[in-house]
Formats: sequence, C-alpha cells, structure tokens
Amino acid sequence: MLEVATGLGMSDETRREQAIQAGMQEMTPLVGEEEAAKTLQLLTAWSKQIKIPEDGFVREPGMSLHRGRNPERC
Repeated sequence: MLEVATGLGMSDETRREQAIQAGMQEMTPLVGEEEAAKTLQLLTAWSKQIKIPEDGFVREPGMSLHRGRNPERC
C-alpha cells in the first residue's frame, strides 16, 4: 500500500505508473483484487485532496531516523 501511495505522489508519469503497478502486484495476493482496487481508489481520492509543497520533502539524510534522539549517541 505504501508503494502505491508513493507512486501517486510522483510527478514523473513513468515512475508513477511503475510504483503503482508494483504496489498493486504486491498487495493483490494479500487482500484480493477487489480490496486492492478499493485501496487504489481510496488512495487516489486522498492524494488529490492532500497537497504538500516540494520543500516539505527536503531533509538532511538521516533526519527522520534520529527524531527525538541525539544523533551523536546513535
């Protein structure tokens, strides 16, 4: 599901479709075709409502891994 959501957020159409298809291929055997299709539909609708500026994705490497901890001690 995460791969599908990531794909929906990609601006490059080729990479977008590849990520969505890869995610669907992984998800379908787990939940079935109907639930996978519903999930894609829900994520697509959600992604159209959520707008995050590009600079929201710019972080220094490892920042999310050290959240709330002192990186010097890791």
